[in-house]
Amino acid sequence: RNLEALGPRKQVVDDIRSKMTEQREDMQKQQTVISALEERLATEKAKLKTMEQQMNNFHEQIETVNDPQSMMPGVTKHIVAANTISKLLDKGCTFDARITQGTETDRSAIEVSMKTNYGTYFWDLNKFNDRFAEMLTMYEEHQECQAKGEEYVEQRSEESDPFCGTNYKLVGTAKCWLRNLGHMSTSADTLQILDEGGVPRGQLMISLVPCDKNGNEGPWSEDDVNDPYVEKPEDLLGTEIQFKVKIAAAKLNDVEGRHPYVDSYVRYKINAANTAEPYCRTECVRGDK
Repeated sequence: RNLEALGPRKQVVDDIRSKMTEQREDMQKQQTVISALEERLATEKAKLKTMEQQMNNFHEQIETVNDPQSMMPGVTKHIVAANTISKLLDKGCTFDARITQGTETDRSAIEVSMKTNYGTYFWDLNKFNDRFAEMLTMYEEHQECQAKGEEYVEQRSEESDPFCGTNYKLVGTAKCWLRNLGHMSTSADTLQILDEGGVPRGQLMISLVPCDKNGNEGPWSEDDVNDPYVEKPEDLLGTEIQFKVKIAAAKLNDVEGRHPYVDSYVRYKINAANTAEPYCRTECVRGDK
């Protein structure tokens, strides 16, 4: 009970008490730091939540700005102006706009059509806006000539004329399945050509014809060793196969009773997702042939 009588043991006890006091103080400091960190973390979480809400609001605003329904009145005004300029400059084309709906997604878009004496061309809104800006420039040039009493003379080439629709445009795409090639057997399909909005634009008649190792087509006799047919697709693993893509015809839908394109061609590749793979392309076909 009397620690002074313990001599050296008292010193040991004092040292233990001192260390315990220091440890308690360290724990209190650590607890203070932890509390401060928790408070800071809560503040950062609140900031992050606010930023997420701001981003959501921003995306909603972007979607509202890009909403075709809300954009259509402004586009219609541009369409009217483009038709007025076309008539003034005797370009012989008329513009119209509509909203197209995709089949695989809920996204819709504005499509602008330009009807000419040679057919009808379809542009997306970005392309029309670019062309419309050049149309306004042509209108200003025309007005300047009128003010000077001079005759307006068109200086632009066909490639730079915003009223010219002879540049090639993607009419649509068609998917051809390669399932029959798993047995190296011939397949022939009539595929729907769908535009970017999922609207049918025509049909594509295509055949996939397997070839033997020498690149020759059949028919082969039942006992012909060159016959590439296999019962199990697994037998083709690790081997090289050859086949031909034959496009018999591409029939494009008429627009208002007329063929909409001056000329057309088909391009294709095996893996559409492979940007490094080049396209194979057919020759151009004039008119509705």
